[in-house]
Amino acid sequence: MESSYAAFVVTTITHDPRLTCLAITLLSLSIWRLLIFTVIPYFYPKDPKEYPYWVPFVGHLHSFFKNSSQLVSEARLYFHDAREPFALTVAGQKWYVLTKAEDVASTYKINDGSLSYDIFAIEVMRMVGISEDGISKAFQTCDVDQDEIRAVPYKHLVRLCKEYQLEQLSPGDRFAQLIGPAIEWLGLRMDIEWIHSREWYVSPIGQGCVNVSLYQWLSDIFISLGTTTYFGRSLEEIDPSHIRTFTTFESLSWQAMYQYPGIFCGEMARAKVTLQNTMAEYFELPKDRRVDASWFIFQIEKEMNRLKISLTDRAIFFFQLYWSINGNTRKAPFWMLSYLLFDESLIETIRAETECALDGNDVNVAYLLDVQKCPQLNSIWDETIRLTAFAASVRFLTRDIELGGKVLRKGNRIIMPQRQLHFSERAFGENATQFEPDRFLKNPALRRNSSLRPFGGGATMCPGRNLAKQMTLVFIAIALNRFDISLNPPNQAFPRPAEGKPSIGLVDMQDGCDIQVKLSARI
Repeated sequence: MESSYAAFVVTTITHDPRLTCLAITLLSLSIWRLLIFTVIPYFYPKDPKEYPYWVPFVGHLHSFFKNSSQLVSEARLYFHDAREPFALTVAGQKWYVLTKAEDVASTYKINDGSLSYDIFAIEVMRMVGISEDGISKAFQTCDVDQDEIRAVPYKHLVRLCKEYQLEQLSPGDRFAQLIGPAIEWLGLRMDIEWIHSREWYVSPIGQGCVNVSLYQWLSDIFISLGTTTYFGRSLEEIDPSHIRTFTTFESLSWQAMYQYPGIFCGEMARAKVTLQNTMAEYFELPKDRRVDASWFIFQIEKEMNRLKISLTDRAIFFFQLYWSINGNTRKAPFWMLSYLLFDESLIETIRAETECALDGNDVNVAYLLDVQKCPQLNSIWDETIRLTAFAASVRFLTRDIELGGKVLRKGNRIIMPQRQLHFSERAFGENATQFEPDRFLKNPALRRNSSLRPFGGGATMCPGRNLAKQMTLVFIAIALNRFDISLNPPNQAFPRPAEGKPSIGLVDMQDGCDIQVKLSARI
């Protein structure tokens, strides 16, 4: 009976061209899958195991675009959460994924030239539209005269950009010159009358009392703060709607990251062009019209003048810097304040802790950063960035290396997702995926845990981490001491993170999940 049935199936398939084609395809895929994921790994046991897929070259492309964090979690669990390096193929490119803190720490220490970040910088520059000539000049390390004689080598612009950022943002005189005016600027705008004037996200509900869209309020405050702190006032004077244009671009920037065809991302592209045109107009202004810009901006402009980079490329390059400066600033205060709003007892605790740090518009930042004086504030900060850090450090392999007992092959890429480290139950306990305001209060040693890397590490560690923390804590302290603040209406759901969207830092809020907040001036 069984042999008759089998014969019937074979006959049916062989007499139907479509079924024959399907059968050959499935058989070919099965043989290919057996060869790639079983036979070849048997002969190369030291190579990282690869998370299987069915479509050659395409690999996990769809899952990666849909939710890369979920894809990595599924792959890690597929390998029984052993946290050994494993491989993912996305559009023909092999990525080695590191989810073990020790492997990540070892990677950050490698400085022998076997790992490179430059290829990713070039890809981003192409993505935002910098010309090949502009990219070449950005990585130029020596001048060549007409007789092809090379002059004394110098550091390329991309490296200098990193070094100048570090000099501007590391504790010292230049950092003080940046943060002092920033705190003063923030203090002047944390005023109920000024907030009342921002009609696009504010609803007046009485004398000295307004309802605000929390995410829109913080976007307005922190994007404008970053713009003024780095570029001075001229940029917003050129285009008063600049902040809202950037907000539109940033909400759709995942389309640029994934390089969507232009026909599908018109709104994002229009916002991007507007921002780049504004930046070009800004740099056409004489320097005496932008004397309030930061030291960092003038240094990069000087290097671009030396390299003779075109105005168009210059505008796009500075737009890219502007994006990196302002793409994250509002997210930390948004998530931190959201956690506080959903636990009113924490608001009273933080208000009491921070009250002594404020004297009118003056803020004692050192007081806020002191874990002895403001233990709950600092614990909530650490817990917030632990839960919301969503970026990943990446490297390109220029030669084979051995890491975590595995051989990682040159020509492939390494990715170290922060979220996989931060949600490790081995490091942070069984409730690692939940918000625990006292986590770092009860165990301060967690701040030094190798699994905690919200700002990356090594040569690509975020240079703005000090500024981000200080301005967030200053904002929280001023907001809670100047306003009575509460959810309005009170029964709103906690904002959902947009885990399916790529992020250059902290996770964004899911569209449509903003919360409404009531602000009342405190007497």
